[in-house]
Amino acid sequence: MSTITINVENLTQEEREQLLKLVEKGQKPVEREWPQEGDDYFFSYSNGIGSYVWDNDMVDNYNWQTGNCFHTEEEAEWYREHLKVCAELRRMADGSVEDGAWHVPYYDSLNDHVFVYMHDGYSETPYIFASDESAQKAIDTIGEERLKKYWFRVED
Repeated sequence: MSTITINVENLTQEEREQLLKLVEKGQKPVEREWPQEGDDYFFSYSNGIGSYVWDNDMVDNYNWQTGNCFHTEEEAEWYREHLKVCAELRRMADGSVEDGAWHVPYYDSLNDHVFVYMHDGYSETPYIFASDESAQKAIDTIGEERLKKYWFRVED
């Protein structure tokens, strides 16, 4: 947070009142539209999908702050599967670059196909593979359809 210094002597009474209103408004916490007290929400946990009624307790706020608070059971299930695919990619990626190039799973939207893309620069994914073979193994193991849906977020 930055500090602002204002010489209020240079302000009219009306400007001072307006400034005080703005300062008060700026100090209020941001209101969430959803969830509010009494709203149902869904979340992902180790054994599946759960649901709670929002009562603004520690668990509710933790779920909200970690992005694990959903309107529907389907949204929570998608998130759960997304995290599984992320974990599988993380476990299989070795992060090394043996031939000076990065090998990553890539989605070709024109042909609706996941393939190994090799390049020598920035990658949008944190999961980098040492070779075409190791990246292709990840695609084969996880499955092209799961990668399209839960990693590349391709809608049916």
